[in-house]
Amino acid sequence: MLNDLKRTLTMLEKALDRLIRHNYYNRKQCPEIITVIEETINNIRIWIQHREILGNLKNFYSRVCSFIENLEVLIAQLSIPFGTFIA
Repeated sequence: MLNDLKRTLTMLEKALDRLIRHNYYNRKQCPEIITVIEETINNIRIWIQHREILGNLKNFYSRVCSFIENLEVLIAQLSIPFGTFIA
């Protein structure tokens, strides 16, 4: 399950990079929400690494789920300016 989650995060990161390359000449032109999405992805990765290092944490899954829900909201907000909808 964690490998699938890490793979999905990598795919999302690559898609975000493509979006930035196609729509912005310089990374400084990107809206703030892109930075927030990248930070959320990094937070999820950090939680996964801590889970793998420290073993089973009781609240690990609830926190990762919270990060993923936050990521879902951020991606939905990002899709509005580009005229796309991500279900």
